[in-house]
Amino acid sequence: GLFRDVYILARERTGLADFRIRTRNDGCVQIAAQAGADVSVAIEREGQMLCKGTLTDGEGELWVEQPSLWSAEDPQLYTLRMACASSSRYPGRMSAYG
Repeated sequence: GLFRDVYILARERTGLADFRIRTRNDGCVQIAAQAGADVSVAIEREGQMLCKGTLTDGEGELWVEQPSLWSAEDPQLYTLRMACASSSRYPGRMSAYG
């Protein structure tokens, strides 16, 4: 028997399960995501949209024009947002900062 409270968490198959981001100094951002549907992706900096696109088959690339590279003297922060195209009222969403 079970000696403590348990619960079951059900999630839709179209949600985001995992993702990988690889960046290059030339502004290329390679993105791979495990999802049950297409994933829309956007990259922002200081609240300004820099580029956006859609991952089909779980992979894709975005290009940031004239990227500001991070350094200890001049740190730069970009925000990557992903949303899974889903029929749910609450589509899967993830944000990554770096």
